[in-house]
Amino acid sequence: VSGSINYGVCEEFVVANEASLLDVIENAPAGSTITLADDINVASTVKVTKDLTIDLNGNNVTNTSNIWNPGSETTALISIKGNVDVTIKGNGVVDAKKDDVYAVEVRDGGNLVIVDGTFVGNCHAVYVKEGNATIKGGTFNIKQLNTAMADPYAGLLNCYDDNYNATPKTANIVVEGGKFFKFNPADNAAEGANTSFINASTHKSTKDGDWYVVTIKN
Repeated sequence: VSGSINYGVCEEFVVANEASLLDVIENAPAGSTITLADDINVASTVKVTKDLTIDLNGNNVTNTSNIWNPGSETTALISIKGNVDVTIKGNGVVDAKKDDVYAVEVRDGGNLVIVDGTFVGNCHAVYVKEGNATIKGGTFNIKQLNTAMADPYAGLLNCYDDNYNATPKTANIVVEGGKFFKFNPADNAAEGANTSFINASTHKSTKDGDWYVVTIKN
């Protein structure tokens, strides 16, 4: 984005660096689409606090310096915060620095839809503290393994336990598609033994080497 931006009129924005990305996220009207025109390396979490569509457009969001702050409520490259609806699409890559943050998180009642793309985090690729994440496609992996769990890949997709186990759930993940490295969305230990994030009546998870692939049942 360059020059003067009329945020009151335009609802589609193209960004090519961290400064323009953060500026548009802060100032664009709710409901806008943000399209990446280039790879973007960020020095801090990208916080999304309004309804937006992020189109990765085949580009990468990465960090080469540490973002993780143990006292912070932001622990991912992209953080969905508040009662907002956010879609990530465009078959790009969200790839966190090793031994640092998650790829994407949802907090404070947000709703996230991942259409496609590659998401690589530490301990968790997608984490939901409070809110919902629906995964329709994409590829998911982790760099830093969760050695606190018997299966270090068991938290690749993960919710905050107390909110996942609440009645009704206040944190949830629904998987409708995608590929997951050494993590079975239909049978995992993320929220306890035999956790399933898929609807077994409509979808299935099939093992393919080290990957599990979720598809619609025929």
